[in-house]
Amino acid sequence: MISRIGISSSSKLFRRYASHFRNPIPVIVALSGGVDSSVSAHLLKRQGYAVEGVYMRNWDTTDENGICTSDQDWKDVQTVCKQLDIPCKQFDFTKEYWSQVFIKMIEDYENGITPNPDVICNREIKFGWFLNKCLESINGKDKKSTWIATGHYVQLERTDSGRVKLIRGTDIAKDQSYFLSTVAEEKLQRVLFPVGGLHKQKVKLIAREANLITCNKRESMGICFVGKKRRFSEFLEQYVVSKPGDIMTLDGTVIAKDWIWNWHEPPKGIDEGVNLLAQIRYRQRADPCIVTKRSDERYTVKFNTPKRAIAPGQNVVVWDGNWCIGSGIIENSLAQ
Repeated sequence: MISRIGISSSSKLFRRYASHFRNPIPVIVALSGGVDSSVSAHLLKRQGYAVEGVYMRNWDTTDENGICTSDQDWKDVQTVCKQLDIPCKQFDFTKEYWSQVFIKMIEDYENGITPNPDVICNREIKFGWFLNKCLESINGKDKKSTWIATGHYVQLERTDSGRVKLIRGTDIAKDQSYFLSTVAEEKLQRVLFPVGGLHKQKVKLIAREANLITCNKRESMGICFVGKKRRFSEFLEQYVVSKPGDIMTLDGTVIAKDWIWNWHEPPKGIDEGVNLLAQIRYRQRADPCIVTKRSDERYTVKFNTPKRAIAPGQNVVVWDGNWCIGSGIIENSLAQ
């Protein structure tokens, strides 16, 4: 039997665990200052959890090259927490983000590789440093009972054996499992995604009904430090000398390295080839492919149809139906 953890099942989860604890189950919610995380906190509070909001500061707003709205976002987080009558605090990961996400991104671009900083940030910062610091900040008996929640549009399925599957969000247009594709299964064991079973319009409606100040806030599109008024290429020119990289077109096969399987082992039959779904960028439909193991760290992903503009450094993410099972870094492409 498998239970899916979404908006309705999180209340079932609460009832299941509530009988074991005298006090409400504590949940730390990662609040970004946007509507999705605000509604996540609201829903959990309404369901009876003891909610605390935490804001992550990942960029130094004094950096003259960067443009970030984190100061305003932090103010919005504080206001939302006052509206919900929950405590809030801020964690600073600017050094960690700089060294593990930003510098790596710059180095890749210098080498003609196109990385995906959002994928790296989710693995290293949000479900790495942030998750660990949240758990470290918990005292006493609450340490074993506390959950972490975010506003990502993904869902989890928990099996009877205690394993966790990362599942696409109900709103396919907003699904973010691509960005969480390199987050290990054990990192998701204590995580809730309250809006994963909802459509975006429903989330906005809930925010308006709750009079949350973020209900009409524009959705963040792009990387924080780039800002809203300039192109990413303009920002990048301040750090990297422009030089052409490899863009491969009309290819049906990619070679991916540094593969991460969410359950730590590839699907059965991978040596001979397994039929799965894959996509090479976020705003793209997942298409049928055959994934075959080449060596310990490399796999061949052969699409049924050619793909345009395949860029080394990007993530190729694979699904078994709606189950996100792994991701690799595109190394090169083979012409059909």
